[in-house]
Amino acid sequence: MPKKYKNRCFFVGLSIINYLKSYEMTNKTNFNAVDKVIMYSFNYEHKFIENIFNDNLAKHLRAKFSDYCNRFGNSQTAFMYLYTALGNDNKQTLINYILNK
Repeated sequence: MPKKYKNRCFFVGLSIINYLKSYEMTNKTNFNAVDKVIMYSFNYEHKFIENIFNDNLAKHLRAKFSDYCNRFGNSQTAFMYLYTALGNDNKQTLINYILNK
C-alpha cells in the first residue's frame, strides 16, 4: 500500500477511535444524568416544586403532584407523571435543577 494511503488510514482510524471515545463519554454522561434524575424521584426534598418553580406555577404543580400522589398511592409514580405533564421548558428547568444539586 502506498505511504499516502497508509497515512490516510491511520488518520481515519485515529478519527474513529476519538469518535468512539467521545461517544462513550457522551453515553456515560447521559447515563449519569438519567440515573441522577431517577434517583432524585425516589429521594427529593419536601418542597422541591416550590424550590424550582415560581409561586403561581408552583401552586399549580403542587396541586397536580398531590392529585397524582392520591391517585397512584406513591410519590415516585406521581413524580414521573408530573414530569410527563410538564412542558419542555419546565422539564428542562426541573432536570437542570436536579443535575445541579
